[in-house]
Amino acid sequence: MPYRMVQVILILAPVVLALPIGAYLRLRRHIYQAPTPVVSFRNLRWNSLLIVMGGVFTLRGAAGAFAFGQMAQLFGFILAVEFFYVAYVNLLVTMSSQGLLIGMNYASWRRFANYRWISRQHLELVSHTGRRYRLRVPTDVMPEAEEIVDQNILK
Repeated sequence: MPYRMVQVILILAPVVLALPIGAYLRLRRHIYQAPTPVVSFRNLRWNSLLIVMGGVFTLRGAAGAFAFGQMAQLFGFILAVEFFYVAYVNLLVTMSSQGLLIGMNYASWRRFANYRWISRQHLELVSHTGRRYRLRVPTDVMPEAEEIVDQNILK
C-alpha cells in the first residue's frame, strides 16, 4: 500500500470511529434526562474481548508506525483508546423511564412486549418480535431496576 494511503487511513480511522461514540453520548444524555431513577450496571458480553484485542493490535501497530510520521502514530494511539472505550461501553447497561441502553444499542420500552425474572438476578426482556435480551442485574440495583421495568413494560 502506498505511503500516503496508509497515512490517510491512520488519520481518518479515529475520526470515523468518533462518530458512533458521539451518537452514543447523545443517547446516554437522553437516558439520563429521565425524572425517575436511572440504573446503570455492567453486563459481561463476549464480544467486548474481541474489541479489546482489536485495541491491543491497534496500539501495537501505532507503536510501530513511526515510519509513517508522528501524526499517523498519534492518530493510531487515539484509535486504540477509542477501541478500549467502545469495549468498556459495550459492557454497560443503563435503564431509565426514557429507555434501555445495552452497550451502544438503544431500545425504547415500546420495543418490549413482556419480561420475566428467570432467577433472582437474571432479567429476561422479550421484544414484540420474540427476541430475548437476558441481563444479569446486580443485587444492589435490583429494586430500582424492578421499579423501572414494572413501570415501563405492561405485563
